[in-house]
Amino acid sequence: MIDQASMTFKDIIADEPDNPVARTELGCIYLNMGKSYNDASMIESGVAELKTSLKLDPQSVNAHYELGKAYHDLEKVDEALKEFMRVLELDPLHIQGKEYYNSLVNVKVSYQANEGIKQARIFSERGMFKNAVLEYEKVIEIQPGNQVAWYELGNLHFTMETFDKALEALIKAKEIDPEQPEIYISLAQTYIRTEQQDEASIELQELLGMAPDHYNGLYMLGRIFQDKGWADEAIEKYEAAYQVVPTELEPILQLGILYRDKSDFDTARSWFQKVIEIDAGNMVASDFFANLSASQRSQEIDEAFGKAAEAEKEGDVDTAIMHYDSIIDLDNHNLDARFKLGSLYESKNMFDEATFEYEQAVALDKTGRYRELPLRLGNLHIRKGKIVEAVDALTIAKKYFPTNVDIRIELISQLKFKALNNFSSPEELQEYNQSVRAAVEQ
Repeated sequence: MIDQASMTFKDIIADEPDNPVARTELGCIYLNMGKSYNDASMIESGVAELKTSLKLDPQSVNAHYELGKAYHDLEKVDEALKEFMRVLELDPLHIQGKEYYNSLVNVKVSYQANEGIKQARIFSERGMFKNAVLEYEKVIEIQPGNQVAWYELGNLHFTMETFDKALEALIKAKEIDPEQPEIYISLAQTYIRTEQQDEASIELQELLGMAPDHYNGLYMLGRIFQDKGWADEAIEKYEAAYQVVPTELEPILQLGILYRDKSDFDTARSWFQKVIEIDAGNMVASDFFANLSASQRSQEIDEAFGKAAEAEKEGDVDTAIMHYDSIIDLDNHNLDARFKLGSLYESKNMFDEATFEYEQAVALDKTGRYRELPLRLGNLHIRKGKIVEAVDALTIAKKYFPTNVDIRIELISQLKFKALNNFSSPEELQEYNQSVRAAVEQ
């Protein structure tokens, strides 16, 4: 059908080379065929026919319109605009021509605006702030509803400390698109810098009404409440911020400070412990633990021992372990807590944990308060096949129980295994032989 139509118009043109209507129709046929078959050469032929038609009849609205559509499809914005502008000059009521024209104007303006924003960002990155401001203002002049330009201009004025202009630009950005969370943050920061905390609070609460889990919104509002002396409200926001981003230091640090100032030292300690886990050298947290009074620490340790003993009595081993661990947090060198932890872990067959606690306890027990400690540790090492460590522990146990035959026999056995595995020095082998003779004599 298309081939027949094109042949018809070609015949007309052959007879009437100066017929603009025939050339326009043939051009349209070429363009449609080019788009259907993705044939660039056919599209070029269609454009050529339309141009010829316009040379023959420059007043042809249809030829200008079809050529404008062709340029539009080829993304030649300026050429297309020129044709649609001519369409509207010839026929101001041409609906389709007006739609294309308005659309292309918007495209061109958007392109110019985007290029202007890019240039402004380059100036800003280079510290050429005044030039950046001029570029943003040019963008706003051609596209007053460009939210990005207003927002970035506001932030730039904030950087330049021209806060009144920053507020003006940011408020405009919010009016254009109130669904962008970061605008509220920028507005709140600007209000804070100009000592308008109430206005900043309003912006942040509006933001959290829209995005309840916005970390910066929660943290900044917590800070405002804290500065106002509203401790409970600040704690609520900081804890919510912590739930959103548990790895951020500031909310955790402020929670420790707030609970410390409320004299809730248990809760403060838990938050400051988290601070230390993130920032081991944090001075505020370190000072808190350093200044925790000895009497208070002793009282807390006694309370924890009481709770642990009660849990053991009720058979709640896990709770008892938790309380003994809290004692270690307060006093890393507490022998009683180390021994108890080792015993409880051993009862749960958690031998690695029990071994660690017994090793710590043996190192702390300088007076032999828990004489059975080395024997328990030695037996755990034997269970785990650690011959060298078992010998060391049983050697200490023998000193506490010099007449205990079972300990001597076990020590001799481990010394034997140690020698067989070439772990022994000549001195140890000599000691081993002497131990064997002494055992035989007895």
